[in-house]
Amino acid sequence: MATRSKQRRAKVEAYIIKMVGELLPGDPHNPEKYRVLFSQMSDDAFEAYAASLADGSQILSIEAPNLSKHKLTIENNFRVAEMINHPFFERLWFTDPATGTKYLSPVEYLIVDLSLRRQQQMLVEKRSIPDNNRHVDDTTGQVTGDSHSSSLTFPELQNLRAQGLEYTAIELTKFRGGDIIGLQRMNRSLLETGGADLDAIEALGPTRPKSVQTLSNLLFGMHIDNNL
Repeated sequence: MATRSKQRRAKVEAYIIKMVGELLPGDPHNPEKYRVLFSQMSDDAFEAYAASLADGSQILSIEAPNLSKHKLTIENNFRVAEMINHPFFERLWFTDPATGTKYLSPVEYLIVDLSLRRQQQMLVEKRSIPDNNRHVDDTTGQVTGDSHSSSLTFPELQNLRAQGLEYTAIELTKFRGGDIIGLQRMNRSLLETGGADLDAIEALGPTRPKSVQTLSNLLFGMHIDNNL
């Protein structure tokens, strides 16, 4: 049983080293990196590593130094993809924003994993993005506390209107400015279709920011009729 397990491990190691080498033909560095890595792994550690590759929690990586004579090329990437039966292009499922009907795209799209890196000004001590979007003020419907990142001033709103960015102003002051139902519809559209049409969202029914509702209630409480 142990012999069979070692044979299986040897085959997996050889396959990984071979495919890594195929990505940069002629470059000895990346295959050697994995040879050294595998030589330092116990059987249990290798099994755990292989399982993490299978479930996607870890990925294989290569190093391609700048100005090296060994270059990554699109043509070679496609060649290696055929060798391992990896599809770069796939048909996608979309949801029609008007009818909610799901359909499979007639054309294929490039699907790849991309790295996400934060710039220095987005570090914790200089962050300009919220930790989450779970903290909402009951009176305004706007995010607050750890969910609050920035605000839109009246001069900035005037600049948006002066540049003809009417829909941007509406999105920031209405849908992202306390209109909880409208924001839910917009987020659902983004998740299902990859985009959001403010006119289509408005057509689903009238909504308004919570702060407008609060002001209307306060005016009614003062016996001032209003149509807010």
